Amino acid sequence: MPVVIAEVAGEVAGLAADLAAHGNPHLRGDAIAAVHLAAAGAATAAQLLAENVEGDQGVTERDRARAIAERAGSLLPGP
Repeated sequence: MPVVIAEVAGEVAGLAADLAAHGNPHLRGDAIAAVHLAAAGAATAAQLLAENVEGDQGVTERDRARAIAERAGSLLPGP
């Protein structure tokens, strides 16, 4: 289930980043906040998978969640 959470959070981060870049400028702060929250959700899901994977079981899901979390984190705007 955490990999599904990571996938959805990654999608939300992408949508929010797009809105921050191309949406209503008055709502840019809200969109950036959504990117932060979604990226945190993806990172949390990836961490849960990393903590619970033993041996080779679940490695694919763990790696997928990590990749999604990294991508979501890369969408965060600079200061």
